[in-house]
Amino acid sequence: MPVPSSSFQCRTAVQGWLAWLVLISAVTVQRGAFAQDLKVVTVVPGQKSAEVSIMTDQELLVRLPRQPGTGFSWQLLSSPSMVKLEAQSSEVPGQSRPGTRQVQAFRFQATGVGQDTLRFGYQRPWEKETPPAQIFSLAVTVKRSN
Repeated sequence: MPVPSSSFQCRTAVQGWLAWLVLISAVTVQRGAFAQDLKVVTVVPGQKSAEVSIMTDQELLVRLPRQPGTGFSWQLLSSPSMVKLEAQSSEVPGQSRPGTRQVQAFRFQATGVGQDTLRFGYQRPWEKETPPAQIFSLAVTVKRSN
């Protein structure tokens, strides 16, 4: 970076750095605020169950591993009453290569206070009569926010 030769250039350089510092601080604070409102549960292959507690003003993100190309995907088997499914997506962690494991993500919003169980089945959607190859259960407790 060139060294400023006049007081005007020096003031301009400082103002530029201050603007970047304010912008970076604002983004960091915003990301920090978002992170507090999202509870993430990441399931590892072979895991059968877990428990989680969230507050009524939090969202819950459930991340389940899946193998693309097999036709299998995670389906929500239960109809929860304390949380509502808001979105569902697939993520490819790292570099995308053929056969790379993916993560299927389910985002829920708390709708009430109490306990509920989310049940997910790993199955081929067109094989309605075949039981899931794997089942994952998540016990969810929703508590009132302060």
